[in-house]
Amino acid sequence: MLRAIQMLAILLLPILSFSQAPWINEIHYDNSSGDVNEGIEVAGPAGTNLACYELIPYNGNGGVSYSNTALSGTIPDEGCGYGAIWFPIAGLQNGAPDGIALYDNCTNTLISLLSYEGTFVAVSAPATGANSTDIGVAETSSTPIGESLQLTGSGNNSGAFSWTGPSAASPGTLNTGQTIAPCGAANTITSGAVSGGPFTVNCTNSTSDAGTIDFTSSGTFNAGNVYSVELSDASGSFATPTVVGTLTSTANTGTISFTLPSTLASGTGYLMRIVSDDPIVTGSTSTTSIQIIQAAPCVSPTPTGTGVIINEWSNGPSGNQEFYEFVVAGQCGTLVDIRGYILDDNNGTFTAPASYSGTSSGIANGHFRFANAAQWSSIPVGSLIVVYNSDDPNPALPADDPTDANNDSLYVVPHDDVLFERCTTLPAPTAPDSVYSPCTYATAPLNGWGPLSLRNSGDAIQVRNPDGSYYHGVSYGGSEMTGGPNNLKLFTGSGSGMMGWFSDGDFFDAAQWNSGPVSAGTETPGLPNNAANAAWLVLMRDPSAASCPIVVLPVELINFGGKRIDNDNLLYWQTQTEINSSFFTLERSTDLKEWDVISIEPAAGNSQDVLGYSFMDRGYEDGMMNYYRLSQTDFDGTTKTFNKTVSIDDTELDVKLVKIVNLLGQEISQDTPGVQIHVYSNGTSEKVFKL
Repeated sequence: MLRAIQMLAILLLPILSFSQAPWINEIHYDNSSGDVNEGIEVAGPAGTNLACYELIPYNGNGGVSYSNTALSGTIPDEGCGYGAIWFPIAGLQNGAPDGIALYDNCTNTLISLLSYEGTFVAVSAPATGANSTDIGVAETSSTPIGESLQLTGSGNNSGAFSWTGPSAASPGTLNTGQTIAPCGAANTITSGAVSGGPFTVNCTNSTSDAGTIDFTSSGTFNAGNVYSVELSDASGSFATPTVVGTLTSTANTGTISFTLPSTLASGTGYLMRIVSDDPIVTGSTSTTSIQIIQAAPCVSPTPTGTGVIINEWSNGPSGNQEFYEFVVAGQCGTLVDIRGYILDDNNGTFTAPASYSGTSSGIANGHFRFANAAQWSSIPVGSLIVVYNSDDPNPALPADDPTDANNDSLYVVPHDDVLFERCTTLPAPTAPDSVYSPCTYATAPLNGWGPLSLRNSGDAIQVRNPDGSYYHGVSYGGSEMTGGPNNLKLFTGSGSGMMGWFSDGDFFDAAQWNSGPVSAGTETPGLPNNAANAAWLVLMRDPSAASCPIVVLPVELINFGGKRIDNDNLLYWQTQTEINSSFFTLERSTDLKEWDVISIEPAAGNSQDVLGYSFMDRGYEDGMMNYYRLSQTDFDGTTKTFNKTVSIDDTELDVKLVKIVNLLGQEISQDTPGVQIHVYSNGTSEKVFKL
């Protein structure tokens, strides 16, 4: 059994042998004639393993990323303990403006978002919401081939240098005019004594506690640098640290005051560390553990239904007067972040296998999603959201109210509002599936209701999680249509002039749904569908309700993935909430039939914060595809195995030369002149001519 902090340390050993983050050091994107040798140089402390990092170009006209380049290799020592690596990236866009992000996938940290020829705000991951920093210099179609934009000056971090150029390029080496000083000394931060403990907090009456931590640092920190105090979880893991204090300073010594939130769980294994942002440096952890006493814990369970569900839909009385009404679901009386939730019609999920033929089952190109707007980050549970076709409005619609300006728990939003984003390519009728990325999203004005338009003879209305996985949906139509994952086909036959609505109880139960003609006057956009639905919505909005109408799960898993790091397999997962959660079990298989337990990881018990876990598998099967699955066990012994299986391809590892043969298949030595055929352990071969 390994604690999360131990696993994180194992993961970061090859990556954080220096605590200072790398930086973008040189850029080339435009030159005379056709663009050649485009790319980005990354520099930093020698020995930094770049396996966790990636470069993501952004189109400044809209702020959307258009490719990504996974980095690899270890930064060499070109002198004074620093060096650089060049990464060719063909097709970098030519500005006015455009930009590039440097991102750390292992710590989910945006290192920088630089732009040239202007600034923009990123609207797609991983830099969503970040403002770009204009480097102040640019290339043009007249820039000579062989030149680039570069950092020059004296220092040992990006903030100490200045962007210059275009001038003679130096891809893969530190730039001409760039001096590392002080030589051989990377910035460091040492976390010192913590004062004020043991600490006592109280969740019930929102009482926090406070203290101070000392630190020393070395190297030059730039003007405006902020030192932040990060608190680990109760096990000592910094996978998802909590910032509890800050100090704006360039000094190499100091004391920072911090405040511990009232919601923290009891524990004796908490740790602290100091990090800086200019340059980005992660300091050492506190030398002794910190005790926090939770005097009165308060646990607010989060339901499996957290997100957006369909409450009513209508094909309208005529034309394309369609609308969808959604309700925000979650623990009663709480707020839910619905940014990125996907709205779509049928994408093939509701198509009978025999009819899997594109548009014959209502599959339209593209989809909509809730934009990365601040208001969508905290919507009260029980709120209604009406989305309608503004090109042909339904006469029963209430007045527009995109922001719930009158606080009546109702948002009425036309489809072309800035609060939505639209992709017009995925999923596609010619290859219907559940793939929603990569996709280029457009923002307002959005011309066309198409991706949400309902086919009269049969279609579906569905909501998907931000990662594209299915969440909730209903359908109608002929034999070509099914009820989807939850068998929610409301009726058989044409949907022209028809509508459907939910009452109460289990929204995955078809018995709780009704349907009928619009002509009966049953459309109620923005209002409860009936008395039962009204009572259900009242409970959803009541934080003191004796019983919430949404079922609660002990653990809500939001991410489970894996990747290969150097010669090991990294597995990682995140939870949105944990209730009475005892431990996680990680298993490995090579055939998806026989599973071996490879690790048992302690869980947080009770938490309402996003928590991260990781494990480095060094005992996997070489030369094979390795599969992993995850399960979680409660304190009462109840175990749930999550549906997702992670696969990591290890088939190309340790490829060895098995033998050398001639053209007749006879085995020969490597010194035999003429044509040799080299046969490798992975079944491949190549011809080699020996003089």
